Amino acid sequence: MGTTGDVTFSVGEQSEEIRKKFWISNYKKCPMCNSENIAVNWSVCAYRQNGDGSGTVVYQCLGNETRNDVEKVTWDKTTRKLSGEHGCGFYTSFLYDERESGDEHFQTKYWKK
Repeated sequence: MGTTGDVTFSVGEQSEEIRKKFWISNYKKCPMCNSENIAVNWSVCAYRQNGDGSGTVVYQCLGNETRNDVEKVTWDKTTRKLSGEHGCGFYTSFLYDERESGDEHFQTKYWKK
């Protein structure tokens, strides 16, 4: 297994209740303001010879903004979210591993919809 020099991390909202509500929407609707404008950033921290990766995926609410509105905005390497203020302020992260069968977000493996 190789690494990218980064480590897995957790940021933003981490309560199971709110994250589960977001998960039930297939990560497509903000659980706080119901916006369907969600920015996504995958941080690969490790990879295997077969190409599978693992790391952290961050989701951030954009509110009334669209992905096109923020396409030139960079993800902050310290806070791990988009620079500036966006949407209602909701953001969260999930660990992922492409080796997992089914939902690669293994933290949700035993959650029920």
